Amino acid sequence: MLTLHELVSGTDPLLLPAGAVASTRPYTTAAIRCVELCDEAGRLSTRSGTGDVLAILQGSGEQLVALHAALRALVARGVIGLVLIPGPDAQPPAHVEAAARGMGLPLLVPSRSAPSTARPLRERLLERQICAFQEATDRRARLVSLGNRLFRQSKGPGQLLRALGAECGEQTRVHILTEPETPGWTELAQHHAGALDRIRSAQVQVEIVTSPSTDGTEHTLLCAAGSTAPHQVLAVSRPDPWPHPLRDTVVEVAGMVSVLSLAERRQVEESKASVRVSVLRLLMTGQHFMAVQASEPLAPGVLSAETGRVAIVRCAPDEDRATVAKEVERLVNPPDSDRPPRAIVITCPIEDGDVILLMRRRIGKEESASDLLTRAVATERVVGVSTPEPWSRTSRAYNAAFRALISARQDPQRISVRRSGTPMAPLLPPSATAWAHRVVRRLRNLPPEQRDLIIDTAHQVLTEGTREAGKYSGIHPTTAGNRFTTVMEELGLDKTQLADKAVCDLALQLVKNTVDQEAPSPDLHKILLDAGEARRQAERFLAPLDDESIETLAAWIASNTRLGRAADTLGIHRNSLSARLDRIGVTLELPLGRSDSEAYDVLWALLLTSRLPLGFVPDPTASALEMVPDVSHALRMHTEK
Repeated sequence: MLTLHELVSGTDPLLLPAGAVASTRPYTTAAIRCVELCDEAGRLSTRSGTGDVLAILQGSGEQLVALHAALRALVARGVIGLVLIPGPDAQPPAHVEAAARGMGLPLLVPSRSAPSTARPLRERLLERQICAFQEATDRRARLVSLGNRLFRQSKGPGQLLRALGAECGEQTRVHILTEPETPGWTELAQHHAGALDRIRSAQVQVEIVTSPSTDGTEHTLLCAAGSTAPHQVLAVSRPDPWPHPLRDTVVEVAGMVSVLSLAERRQVEESKASVRVSVLRLLMTGQHFMAVQASEPLAPGVLSAETGRVAIVRCAPDEDRATVAKEVERLVNPPDSDRPPRAIVITCPIEDGDVILLMRRRIGKEESASDLLTRAVATERVVGVSTPEPWSRTSRAYNAAFRALISARQDPQRISVRRSGTPMAPLLPPSATAWAHRVVRRLRNLPPEQRDLIIDTAHQVLTEGTREAGKYSGIHPTTAGNRFTTVMEELGLDKTQLADKAVCDLALQLVKNTVDQEAPSPDLHKILLDAGEARRQAERFLAPLDDESIETLAAWIASNTRLGRAADTLGIHRNSLSARLDRIGVTLELPLGRSDSEAYDVLWALLLTSRLPLGFVPDPTASALEMVPDVSHALRMHTEK
């Protein structure tokens, strides 16, 4: 809408102040609602309502018999300015100016370029009013459209604020003031500390203040930005006063600023969360170096050491995981602490109720990882922690933390620390590594540029399953399954058989981070017979179980982990077998049935302790006849029992 200030300013104004300009300043930003003509007695010629009227009177005002009464009547009708047309280059008499000034009514006269009669002047003023209204509408539309586009793109308010400054005219300065340290705050606080406090504390939403500047006076519009106190303050300064339409535009932009700031913060948090999940995926597929590079901007130094811990915080059924993740983040990486980050906190991409922590091996001199995470325990919330492991074996450490959740439920402290599995691979003799390289040489037929990726994905499927491997690797489960199938076929193994998958998993574990020396090696069965240290570990692993439990595990493994088949072998109901496996899992701290990884540990322990025959597992380095696993013998052993 048009204002008096816009009519008397610029290079070609329609109107000029008559008399003292100072008397018109309090009214120059008032928006003109309508332009009306006065009759010879100074009365408005129409009943257009009250308020924000610009009146036009033909003549100098001397013709008004009751001058003061006429001016008071105009002010009462809401006239915010009176245009007198005394004639070319003429000015109203001094007593008319004095009377108007005494009532605070601005007097104006047409400029030389404006019409010198009342009706044509009114038409020109109405044209200007329509143009001003259209300009204000277009300005608002441009800013709203820009704000909507930025919101869809999850961008911050920077571009919108620059556009606002351009719309408000030259020499306009725009600042977002969030706290006393923000640039621009000190300058404003020198003269208007009270106004800033009122805006931030939500006492007022909008306030206009003036400050002296090198070019005269600076008019600053302060608006609250945000839904809750303490508010951010949108401060827009310009040399000209603030007309109502432009002020309303700034207030509307302040509302958009708060929304865009939230969208930007959400986008930043989502980007960080995506990077954290990518770091986890890299570690789970053995790509430690790339994981370090990706994590350094977020958590410098956490993954730079060779070893670390994995912890899992499992939320209570009614808890919001995002809230728990923020709580854990504040616990392990306090925002007001000078110490470096101690962990990377990740919302698990597979288990909806889990928060994963990748932690430094050493948290501090006075506190262990379990001591620190004890404070994260709450009602129905449990925490599982692995012992330190090389980051290249993150998947094993994750499984250890996952298994620790089982024992944590039985622990009064609701937290448990566990070693990773029965890891048999490190306990086998050196000849096992040479055997594993013989197995993996069969994969040289894979495309060189994709070989490592295919093998890593296949190993992930072996330990976590197709769906989970797809999520960890950021690929479709079908793609993960196809890569797994390719590896098993190249090795001559059956992807449906647990024994075949356990052999493939063992070989891929053994070759990781080792170099193929092309050395000769005995077959797998000979290696297992000579694995004294691994056998002793297997005996310790199975020691907590009674004979019935070991027989149950042997039947379950021999039946390819098929419950119905194993139940028939044992002569019990399928549901009874399921309950028995659950009890055994609690004793071993293994989530039996969750993935094949736990079944591999059981298989090798049974094999090494002669609870299953060595012929139960195939050897890809042996002849085709030797590779047929002796499943029937394993089943027959338990049928005879």
